[in-house]
Amino acid sequence: PRLRRQRLQLTRIAAADWLPNPGLGSMPEQPVWGRRSLYARGPGHRLLVAEFFLPALFAPPMDTSR
Repeated sequence: PRLRRQRLQLTRIAAADWLPNPGLGSMPEQPVWGRRSLYARGPGHRLLVAEFFLPALFAPPMDTSR
């Protein structure tokens, strides 16, 4: 049996919707994009995968003084 993607949903979370998190230091200033995919391998065998693209949250601060 092969794995097939059945559904794909995209979303955008506005920066204003994030709750403050002291561990991150700063909150994103831009929207964060995400997608949710439903895969099937046969009847009754489904897998839901959710991904969010968070490079702005984990990237070190940029040095703009140069």
